[in-house]
Amino acid sequence: MRLFSTFVAATLLLISGIGAAQEIEEPFKIGTFEIDGSPQIGIVLHNSLIVELNPANAALEKGGRHPELAMPSEMLELIERYDGDMKRRLYEIVNDHVRNDRLGDDRP
Repeated sequence: MRLFSTFVAATLLLISGIGAAQEIEEPFKIGTFEIDGSPQIGIVLHNSLIVELNPANAALEKGGRHPELAMPSEMLELIERYDGDMKRRLYEIVNDHVRNDRLGDDRP
């Protein structure tokens, strides 16, 4: 797998908001990567683990506890939607990986 694009400028850290805000359990970055010959959005954990956004979202939705949410096809769309629906979903995906110990050497 080759990296081919740049990371979003800021690392997203623990953020508290208004109302039913969700906290993030692990800092992460977002980037665009070449996966199987095409650009894909990925979540970067520990500066080395890349979690492909579309499959991670599909796995999260499969559990039935999270509503279906169409993932952006490119980074610009993710940035535009971040304060709307994407921030919460990214946090849910990261927290799911942390809580289910998918960050270690035995990750799928």
